[in-house]
Amino acid sequence: LPPSLLCCLLQQDNLNVRNEIVLYQAVIRWGKHNLTKKTQHETEDSSDVGSQQAEKDEASSSSCWVNNTSDPEAESTNTENPFSVAAGEEYTPAALRSWLQEIVSPALSHIRFALIPVKDLLSQVEPDGLVDMKQLLYATAFQADPFSIPRSIRNQSNYRLRGWFQFSLDAASKGPTVNLLSNDTVSFSQSGGILATHPVWIHQPCYWEVHTSDVVRNLYLGIAVKGDVNLNTNLGNGGGVVFRPSSGQKWRDGQCLDFYTHPVKVSGNCTFGMLVDLPAGCIGFFVDGVWQGHAFTNMSMNTYYPCVGASAGCLRVVCGLPTPTVGAPPAGCPPTPPQAGPSHGDSTDPHNDMQ
Repeated sequence: LPPSLLCCLLQQDNLNVRNEIVLYQAVIRWGKHNLTKKTQHETEDSSDVGSQQAEKDEASSSSCWVNNTSDPEAESTNTENPFSVAAGEEYTPAALRSWLQEIVSPALSHIRFALIPVKDLLSQVEPDGLVDMKQLLYATAFQADPFSIPRSIRNQSNYRLRGWFQFSLDAASKGPTVNLLSNDTVSFSQSGGILATHPVWIHQPCYWEVHTSDVVRNLYLGIAVKGDVNLNTNLGNGGGVVFRPSSGQKWRDGQCLDFYTHPVKVSGNCTFGMLVDLPAGCIGFFVDGVWQGHAFTNMSMNTYYPCVGASAGCLRVVCGLPTPTVGAPPAGCPPTPPQAGPSHGDSTDPHNDMQ
């Protein structure tokens, strides 16, 4: 496999591997195979050159014997074979490791060491001596506390997870009026919310969708901090960072910030996509596949969970989807300041629902 193609494969986010250590081991095997070819090739070259040198020495010796012009033994002694002593020095373990490191370094730069369990880093990667110790320390620290390493480091592609963002709805984190029908399907009898089992990624964008099969009243979707959000009421008043399609408004920390889109009637066969990019500090939404722009910017780092809530109806969350690419928010875009506004939560006004 050519090095350029190998590097191209290792850059992919959607490689289907159970553990990043598998990729590391594959790169080392690839490197050793290429090293073997290199040493065999040079050994063959050495043998060819040695044979040629022997023939040359023999011819020189015969010439000297006939012409008696010089000492053949001295001639042979003074003739330098570039593959004699040098070959013995080049094939020392240190030299072979140096060669191997030179071969695999471009490919290893795309291995995501932060995804390799610490025990494998210590037992398999570190003893090979092919990876800079500082890089291994960063990978270990990231697994203990992602915020313990510089943001410029953790935002690099080597700290991205492979695959697409996936989660289930959490039966242990929902309001009493929320009925969990399956891992991804939920119905509502009164206002309430439910969280996902896994937090959103802090080192790369993630995306998921909410699909409705019938009329859903007072829908909210977004993210929330577990323990800070009230799941017994609508997620707007409950403290989520959420979008309410029926009013077109965005909510944060229990306050209505502003209108984000035109009101959307949430009927059957609606699809709402949510794109969270915490490294860039922004969140935006899709309505039936159409990008609505960034709703929230300058988001602070925290442990956020996907959340969804409503007062009536049934919906399904869909994850494991490719992350769409959208333009970045304007540089230096300030967060929208909280504005005084009416509460559109049905816990305070059950008739104020634009469905």
